[in-house]
Amino acid sequence: MVSVTGAVGTAVEQVQDAVGAFKVLKRSGLLDPTRPKELLTTVKRAKIIGPCASVVAHGADEYPEAGAVADERGELTYGELNANANALANHLEASGVERGSVIGVIARDHRGLLTTMSAAGKAGYRLAMMNTGFGKTQFVEVAEREKIVAMLYDQEFTDLADALPAETLRIVTWVDGERPVPEGVRTLDDIVADGDTATPPEPDSSSSRAARPVCPRGHNVPSCRRSPVPSCSTASRSRSAAPW
Repeated sequence: MVSVTGAVGTAVEQVQDAVGAFKVLKRSGLLDPTRPKELLTTVKRAKIIGPCASVVAHGADEYPEAGAVADERGELTYGELNANANALANHLEASGVERGSVIGVIARDHRGLLTTMSAAGKAGYRLAMMNTGFGKTQFVEVAEREKIVAMLYDQEFTDLADALPAETLRIVTWVDGERPVPEGVRTLDDIVADGDTATPPEPDSSSSRAARPVCPRGHNVPSCRRSPVPSCSTASRSRSAAPW
């Protein structure tokens, strides 16, 4: 398991709202609280695109070359992570996913999860955090209940994603290489390699505040009793732990 490095990774365990985003940026040295205009801009941005996207965007604006996250594949700077999130947000919108829609993610803690969380805020999507302990029946039931129109998933969860309706957009967030990527399914790596990295227009309201783990009704799933939103400030590629 590789721990996250960089200023955000050493700040706090959770970023759940505008106040949390401010605390992360302040403690990490990315935000000067004596500059009222910068403070106001940061808080306003967090309320619009959500705390995770705002932390990444602010880091990219002020310290684009600083390390933001590190996993098994190496380190990403704030500038790189922000560009990746922009590319994913623009790809989802170009693929017909309308703002205000619900997208799902089932992934371990790594760059793909943080990219997805940030992209959801930038594009104005609600993000449903799917439990990594779901069986196929539970997974499909929850996806139907939440009206998920796109699913982003690590390759290890391909069997779950394959059970979704054919019209559900699928994107692989982490490729293990243990099986081929299904035909017609794009990987996050492909999207960020040749995608549009321009900052998408800001949504009318924040969707990242709606990011949450979702559990099957009537079931007692231990990981659903954990923190309601995965950390934007820490991410490690763990093969055994759920991402929240």
